[in-house]
Amino acid sequence: MDASHRHLLALQRELASANLVFAPCLPAAELDAFEQTHRVLLPLEYRLFLTHIGNGGAGPPAHGLRPLGKAESWWSDEQRAAWQPGRALGQPFPFEQPWRWEDEETPPAPARLAAVYHGSLYLGTDGCGLEWALIVTGPQRGYVWQLSEEGIVPCRPARTFWQWVGAWLHHDTASSEPFWWTA
Repeated sequence: MDASHRHLLALQRELASANLVFAPCLPAAELDAFEQTHRVLLPLEYRLFLTHIGNGGAGPPAHGLRPLGKAESWWSDEQRAAWQPGRALGQPFPFEQPWRWEDEETPPAPARLAAVYHGSLYLGTDGCGLEWALIVTGPQRGYVWQLSEEGIVPCRPARTFWQWVGAWLHHDTASSEPFWWTA
């Protein structure tokens, strides 16, 4: 058994002991079809999660993990168009550093702003415009980033999908710092 599968078994035990509920798992054939349709390979950690733990359900994020490729019912037409998997999922995610467009003197060019969604797969929301994405292309492939109306930022420290889920599971809820950001 390789390290990925050992980690998967440990994560399954932790999630089960926390009595968390997830949607049914996806068959590998369905993931293969998704990858072929969108010309992308899902990161192994996320793929194993979908096939062995569940396709959405209990958090993270605060409002739960969304099923693969499913839109939020409250999204605006603009959000729905930006997050649709077919729009830019296979294009390289161009960022390696945080980008706060709110701090810029002039509004960002529409093409650069649209690039935020390249290679990013919607995971869910914490509410108030804080959305989470798994990066599926480019140098940040496999890492989780947060998008908001102000900018885009990776977790700190950088976290893969499983590290992000693990940080959420082990977070001290009494802490004033969010689980995804540590100094």
